[in-house]
This record gives sequence, C-alpha cells and structure tokens, in this order.
Amino acid sequence: MKKYLFFFCCFLTMAASEAWAQSAAFKNVQVKARFQQTPSFQVSNYSASNQSNCEWLVLNISYIVPGATRPGESVWVDDVSIEAEILFMAEYQGKSVMAMVTGQTLYWSIEMDGKTHQELMAVPDKIFKRYTRNLSYKTMPVFGRVIFYSKSRTILGGGYFYVNQNNITDKDVAGMFEKYNGPVSNSLKIENMIFPRDKSPWATVQYDFYDLIKPEIKK
Repeated sequence: MKKYLFFFCCFLTMAASEAWAQSAAFKNVQVKARFQQTPSFQVSNYSASNQSNCEWLVLNISYIVPGATRPGESVWVDDVSIEAEILFMAEYQGKSVMAMVTGQTLYWSIEMDGKTHQELMAVPDKIFKRYTRNLSYKTMPVFGRVIFYSKSRTILGGGYFYVNQNNITDKDVAGMFEKYNGPVSNSLKIENMIFPRDKSPWATVQYDFYDLIKPEIKK
C-alpha cells in the first residue's frame, strides 16, 4: 500500500514541467547511423553544381516519450537536450589517437504524448577526412552514444550505436567511452562538430516531422 501511495504522490508533483522531466524516462532510444550523401535540391534561380560526393555521418535518432497521466492532459517539457558523442581512430601530429567528437541539440519544448519522436544529427565528412588522412573513413569503425538531459541535467534516457563494426555489444561501447572520456584520457577532443539538424544539410527536410529546436539567442 505504501508503494502505491508513493507513486501516487509522485504523479501529483508532475504539474511542473521540470518535475515531470526528472521523473520521466525516454524509452526505446535507437540510433541508426550511416554515411550518407548530402541532399540535392533543384531551385529555379540558382545553377546547381553536380551532386556532391561528400558523405556525412547521419544519426537518425528515435525515442518514445512518456504519456500524460490524465486523459486530455497536455504536458510539455522545456529545454531538453540531446548530447551525442562518437569515437574513431584518428591521426594527429603524426600519432594514432582516439578522436572524440561531440555535439548537442537543445529543444524548445517536447510534448509528452506517449509517442515515438524523431531527431537527426550529422557529422561533416571533412572531420573524418582531416583526421583519417584518407578516404577509408567510410568503412572504418565508428562508435557512438546519445544521452537525453533535462534542464537540471537529469538523464532522461540514452542509447549506444556503432558503424562498420560487428560482434560488439552496448557494454563494449560503454567501456570505450568510460576509457576515453575521462580527465586523464589522451583522446583528441573535437567539440561541437556533431551538428544539430538545423545546422546540417537536412535542416529543411521534413521540417514538421521533428520537435522544435530552441533558437539561439545572442546576448
């Protein structure tokens, strides 16, 4: 009985969006990552060049958000962020090092409607070309993770992914991030180069299919 009373009291505190964010969890977080050519658009007043041969690493992220606790209730959570990281073997100053690339998408608000939501983030191909020194990056192993945070930095959910690699588990990928993300790690840190959707070539593709990204405000 005490257990049920505890959960009932928790539900009563969800009126505030931040309280809801802290008690909620995003489920079934999945990331489908692959190297993909930039989209090509035809416009009437611009002479487009041939199709680019550049291939960005595109992260297609899906996740299920909690539903409202009462029928007809509308609950939104502000300032949720997705933080993405990838690892790959790089060459830097004549040495082989593990490179860690990071990026973030900050939402204006996400509706807690119990449905599957989508997001897209992308890594420019020039990141790989610079630090791998050859074109084999399209077949090299890349390991990654995404983590959802509330405004108060509560973890709401997350998931691991990998590209061009077999016979590996999420536990293995987690171990790699634990090794190379520490304060004494000698990994090469490349920050803010996993672009949010609105700064990628896919910014205007299926725009209304995604949640609204928070605009940057310059002070």
